[in-house]
Amino acid sequence: MPPPKTAAELVAEAKASVPTCSPAEAAKRLAADPKLVLVDLREPPEQAQARIERAALVPRGVLEFQIEKLAPDRRQPILLHCGSGGRAALAVKSLAELGYENATAVIGPFEELKRAVEARRASSSHREDPLEGGLRIGITESRERRTSGMSRRGGSALIAASVTGATSAFTGASCGATQLSPAFAVGSGTAAALTRATPTTALPSPEW
Repeated sequence: MPPPKTAAELVAEAKASVPTCSPAEAAKRLAADPKLVLVDLREPPEQAQARIERAALVPRGVLEFQIEKLAPDRRQPILLHCGSGGRAALAVKSLAELGYENATAVIGPFEELKRAVEARRASSSHREDPLEGGLRIGITESRERRTSGMSRRGGSALIAASVTGATSAFTGASCGATQLSPAFAVGSGTAAALTRATPTTALPSPEW
């Protein structure tokens, strides 16, 4: 009969024989897969002090009785964590005997896992949606082009109006039909010629 094993030996064997990952890798997987199940195997007093919001609270002693409620599909990917990784490794070994193919133990301090998960969440919440940013830039550029086009068209219209008004005044003076009392009001880039007919008086030369 082989000699009995210590708890430390059982944990070491489990860690060597089951899938494991670091806290950083676990946080990365959780961020990439919203459907990934995370199980907290610690006892209620430990969970009351601090926990990861997304984790299902299932103490190690009742895991085998509760796992089917959390993951009816035995192919469901599952991450299990505890205080440092020992209970998680033993739990993954037990789940493998129940037919769960994708269970992984998180090996490392709980505090490290919590910090990694929260850092990933904060980074994701501050990252700008590239599509939304692209739409905003496109709208701004379109508005600027439209405003610029309106300014060019407005300027051309004002210049044309000024030249037309001045040309009309000059033409009337050259024909000798009427006397023009030029009162050119220049404002906002425009010139207007106000005319008055006086047939008997000589016509003054237009001032340009």
